[in-house]
Amino acid sequence: MRHKDLTGQKFNMLTVKTFAFIRDSHAYWNCVCDCGKESVVCASRLLRGTTKSCGCLIKTTPRPRGKRVYIRTVEKDRLYNIFMEMKKRCYNSNCRSYKDYGARGIAICNEWLCNPKLFRLWSLANGYRDDLTIDRINVNGNYEPNNCRWVSAKKQANNRRSNLLITFEGKTMSAAEWCELKGWNRHVIPARLKSGWSLEKAMTTPLKTKGGKK
Repeated sequence: MRHKDLTGQKFNMLTVKTFAFIRDSHAYWNCVCDCGKESVVCASRLLRGTTKSCGCLIKTTPRPRGKRVYIRTVEKDRLYNIFMEMKKRCYNSNCRSYKDYGARGIAICNEWLCNPKLFRLWSLANGYRDDLTIDRINVNGNYEPNNCRWVSAKKQANNRRSNLLITFEGKTMSAAEWCELKGWNRHVIPARLKSGWSLEKAMTTPLKTKGGKK
């Protein structure tokens, strides 16, 4: 490991236990706080003293009178919000999306549900970026490590159940992906099929320009 080994060292209230992962060239370590709670902390924040505890120190620090203190906890970031939205879709019958998830039997694996930190660790180690969204490879499967990935919003849209999937010349893609591949408007192929065209004709007939040329 080219990063400095911090195993066993103590930084303020945090004692380093084991190496966690590397993200963007920064090493992250599994730490245990004096209060007993575990957390994953970047090595640079430990060395600089930026992070002194699992967060319990902030909660016990008195707020200065007459001043507003704005605190952004480690947990309540984008990954935290994504996880909470997953739970709502799967387990809250009052959620608008529940009918497409929980009502269909879609659930979150016990590993993540019982310990959201494992979801965070999996995400950071499997391509998470702030511009990506979580997507289930099998749209009828659960939220679990083997069935989830981080993709662009466009890629996720192409994986929806409502998409028209077309198999042509041994390749299966959504109608929108086929149209994009051919440089057509995304509605061209669905409109042709709806009009009664055969799949072969809908997929191979070139578009006509305003001048009538193909």
